[in-house]
Amino acid sequence: MQVENVAHPLISSSFLEGLSDFVLERGGDPEDYARRVGLSRAALHADNLLVPYLEHTHLLELVAREYDTPWLGLEMARRQSVAVFGPLFALMTRSETVEEGFYLLARHLNICVQNLDIQIHLNDDLAVFSAMARNSAIDNSTTFQDHAMGLAWQNMQILYGDKCNLRAVYFRHEAPADTSVYTRFFRCPVAFNHPNLELVADARYVLAPIAESARQIPHLLRQHLQEKHQGKLTEQVKQIISHHLIMGDCSIHTVATAMGFSTRTLQRHLQEQQATFQQLVEEVRRQQALEYLSSHYYRLTDIAALLGYSELSAFTRSFKRWFGISPQRWRQEWVPSRAS
Repeated sequence: MQVENVAHPLISSSFLEGLSDFVLERGGDPEDYARRVGLSRAALHADNLLVPYLEHTHLLELVAREYDTPWLGLEMARRQSVAVFGPLFALMTRSETVEEGFYLLARHLNICVQNLDIQIHLNDDLAVFSAMARNSAIDNSTTFQDHAMGLAWQNMQILYGDKCNLRAVYFRHEAPADTSVYTRFFRCPVAFNHPNLELVADARYVLAPIAESARQIPHLLRQHLQEKHQGKLTEQVKQIISHHLIMGDCSIHTVATAMGFSTRTLQRHLQEQQATFQQLVEEVRRQQALEYLSSHYYRLTDIAALLGYSELSAFTRSFKRWFGISPQRWRQEWVPSRAS
């Protein structure tokens, strides 16, 4: 799928997981903060919409200022599970080594986080993980830098599967008044005002085989989905479908594998729920089509690609079948009335 734009990159709404709880715990209204930066409530509640990365970053910065929590990016990483990466993390765990897992992440992360370059270099006995956003407004954001390094550290610990230690972490942003939050999180020396955004560890941690515990990620993902959706299988499957649509590889086999099922087992479970896989794909597409059309950020061709259609004409035919009018006509008639 190619919908990338350096000026207007997109990011999966799953990377906002935990933000609503953070705000609610402090008596705030997360939807109000989303509106203030130009995001719809769906950005907070939808399973996996691609939303504007700049507005996503502005939202985190706004909440960080409002609650005097400059390290909000670290707090987001702490609250988030591997589910934010969806099936991509399950793919990482099929690699032979931690290094291969990170290389796979570097190749495929643009599926859910656009215009982000991540690299891992081995220098003698050291492994250096670095990240850079190609949009300067995002790249210079404290919340972006903290969130990126926080998730990288979480991933390394999961893939290695045992206690590992970092040599150092380097941030480009200025040091906050209290740096103890950073040293407690990373358990290593932390430096600020550095030219690069980097996480440095012993090479042996990165060259190690993927831990057997990490290979249970599909089962852990399924457990997370069961808790989130209170055991409703159809809702769990729809969340995984939403990830695979933007990956351009949405089949019952790939969805079943990501959830730790065989295809036959998933089919049987859906039959017991009087549902079919194709029905659930249609439901996700129909719901997300309206969300994307309601925003001016997405062209019709972009929306078709985001929903897993190879041609705009195929998306248009489906939309007419669902709602009786073309997506362009729906946008013309309904978006102005929604705004008013």
